[in-house]
Amino acid sequence: MMLRMGRASRKIAIPVLIGALALLPAPARADDEHEGTFWTGYMSTWWLDESHGIWFDTHYNVDTFFLVRGGLTRRFLGGASVTGGYAFLLLNPDFDRHEHRPWGQVFVPYEFNDRWSVSGRVRMDFRILDKVEGGRVRSGHEFVWRPRINSSVTRRFPRMRLGQPFLQASHELLINGAVTDGRKVLDQNRFSLMSGLETKWVTLRMGYMHRWLPNARGGDGKHEHAAILWFTQSVDVRKIGRKRRKVDYENFPEYGGP
Repeated sequence: MMLRMGRASRKIAIPVLIGALALLPAPARADDEHEGTFWTGYMSTWWLDESHGIWFDTHYNVDTFFLVRGGLTRRFLGGASVTGGYAFLLLNPDFDRHEHRPWGQVFVPYEFNDRWSVSGRVRMDFRILDKVEGGRVRSGHEFVWRPRINSSVTRRFPRMRLGQPFLQASHELLINGAVTDGRKVLDQNRFSLMSGLETKWVTLRMGYMHRWLPNARGGDGKHEHAAILWFTQSVDVRKIGRKRRKVDYENFPEYGGP
C-alpha cells in the first residue's frame, strides 16, 4: 500500500516533482557524440512476508554494460522501503572492464488517487572498478562513490482485458561523489518516457531513454538514445503454487540500470 497525500502535501509535491523532471541535459554541442542503443532488463522483488523481500535485477545495454544486482529489502508502513546489496557489472564495448558495486537505496511512493502517483528514490553506489589507461584495462582498481536521485510520475488508465495500462515519466541525476583524476561532478543525466501494461504475472515497460554522459575522463560529451524494454515482477514467496499477489509496479519507477 502506498502513502496517500493530503491537499497541502500535493501543493508542495507537484511543483517539486515537475521541477525535478525538468532537469534535462545541457544543450547539445556540435562536437557531442550521439549513439543509439537497445536496453532490456528484468527487475523483481521476492517477498518473504509483508515487510521483507529479496531484490534481484539484471540489465543489458548493447555495447555498454551488463549488470546483475541483488539485495535485501525492508518495507515499512505506507510503502516506503530500504534496500541494500551488491552488484557485478561488465563494462565497455568489449565488456572487458569489471565493476564490483555495494549499493543501498531509500524508495518512497506517494499516491494522489487511483490515476496519478509519484515516487522518489535516493540510491548510493560504491563503485570498485578496474583501472583504465589509454583506453585499455590495466591491473589495479579505483574506487568511486556516486549518489543518485530519481523521481517519477505515473498516470494510470482504465483497466483493459489484458491488464492495467499506464504512462510513466522519470528523471535521474547521477553525481560523482569524489571528483578526482579528471572526473566531472555530473556522471550522468537520464530522462525516460515509457508506456506500460501491468498484467497478473508481470509488468511490461516500453519506451525511450535519453542519457547524457559528459565523459568522466574528458573529451566530447555523449548523448545515448535508448529503446527500452523492461520487465518487472513482484512475487509473494508464501503464495507460490497458490493464487499470485497483484504486481506492484510502483516499486520500480526507474528503471534500475547502472
